[in-house]
This record gives sequence, C-alpha cells and structure tokens, in this order.
Amino acid sequence: MKNKQTIINELFNKLLVKEVVPSVEEIIKRAETKKTMKLIYGETYDLFGLTIDSLKYYFYLSLLHRELEGLGIKVVSNVIIGDLHSVKNQNVVNKGELLDKAGDRLKALKEIKTKYNLRFEAGRFSRKAKSY
Repeated sequence: MKNKQTIINELFNKLLVKEVVPSVEEIIKRAETKKTMKLIYGETYDLFGLTIDSLKYYFYLSLLHRELEGLGIKVVSNVIIGDLHSVKNQNVVNKGELLDKAGDRLKALKEIKTKYNLRFEAGRFSRKAKSY
C-alpha cells in the first residue's frame, strides 16, 4: 500500500504540474494537522467557447480533490472565471460582448460539474460579480 508521501508526489508529478504552492512537504504537514487545503484554478475565456484544455483542468482538479480527501485532508476546490481578465489584452476588440459571455461560461461550467459529478465550486471574479 502506498503512503501519503508517495500518493501526493504522484498527484503533483512534474509532468502534470509545473509548481505546487505550498510545497508537497507542506501539504503532508497539513494532512497531519487537519488544516483545510484550498485548491484554485482560474481561467480566462474568449468567444470561441469551452476548450478541451479547460475540461482537462476541471477533471484534474476534481481528481486531486478526491484523492486528497481520501488521504484525510479537508479540501475546498474552486474554479474561478476571470471575466475582467479576459478583456485586458489590447487586441480584444469585442470587450462588451466578451464580458456578456461570462454568464454563459459559468452556466456551462456548472453543467459540466453536475454531469460528471466533479468536486469544485464555480464562480466569477470581477467587479460586477461576487467573488470568493
């Protein structure tokens, strides 16, 4: 049977995850002290709709959440739609239209979460919407 260190190292394999904050060692300490671990994935979007990459991140976040919970770690996971950050680039010409799509993006995200029983909460990060 694998120990916590091995499982956590596998979850944060450098081929899948570039950087972990806090460190893997800190995650193990939190598991031992019963502190809540917060997992956050934030993304921007464009008018082309949901990408395959987004799905990959939603599933990975949920897998990570479940595995850490299985190790006895209390976990809270969030996906944040960065609507205002999506229009910051100067080359975005349809900023109003793009901002209007944030609600559609959030609705689609919640439908995916429900359909696949994923483990995270979803919300928007903007001046117009309540954030976490």
